[in-house]
Amino acid sequence: MSSATVNRCMMGKRDISEYELGAFGAAFGWGGETRERVRRLWVTSVTGAGEIHHRDEVLDSLHKLTRESVIVAPWVLPARLRTSGYHCLLTGQPTRPEHQRPWSTEQHTVVYLTRQAVTMPSALPAHQRAEQFAYLVGLAGREQVHLRFLPGQVTGVHGLEPFELVRLRNTTRYVRLDHHGMTTLLDNPGDVRAYRKVLDHLDSVAAPSHQWRTWLREH
Repeated sequence: MSSATVNRCMMGKRDISEYELGAFGAAFGWGGETRERVRRLWVTSVTGAGEIHHRDEVLDSLHKLTRESVIVAPWVLPARLRTSGYHCLLTGQPTRPEHQRPWSTEQHTVVYLTRQAVTMPSALPAHQRAEQFAYLVGLAGREQVHLRFLPGQVTGVHGLEPFELVRLRNTTRYVRLDHHGMTTLLDNPGDVRAYRKVLDHLDSVAAPSHQWRTWLREH
């Protein structure tokens, strides 16, 4: 961070990201307890979500504040798009409450999928596969949910990973990464711009939704 940026942050003349907040903590030698207290204050001031202590509470509060969400799922369906049979076979665990949230008319969601994500896991019994496909067909017909389907090999994107880009009602944007049960939220503007560039590319190669609605019905 430049000295000018530090000065503007210290004087309250510039918004600060959680990434930059961590840099201040390292520079000033804050201990773990102090860092957590300041992080909660940051969450309160930036998202208006109140003082939050646990992962599920954080995600639930952010979900209530979400205006727009773009999900990229190149390998398997994201949790909110799975039926219980698909989820249990894939993870060996029952669905969580956060996976069963209703699709709000006040929130717009775009999901980029590949055929592999739709057809996995291959051991899914025929009746559960039909249930999963029917659920996706129903979602594709909703005004607030748009499914965009990607070709099998997405060229131009190295190491495409699943992620979610979220815009809150106060226009704050962040990227959510889920990996092995761990959730990471990135709000650094540079990170957000990088993932938005990935979405720009995916938008240019994705097939129209109506083509895949036909494919889902046929399979």
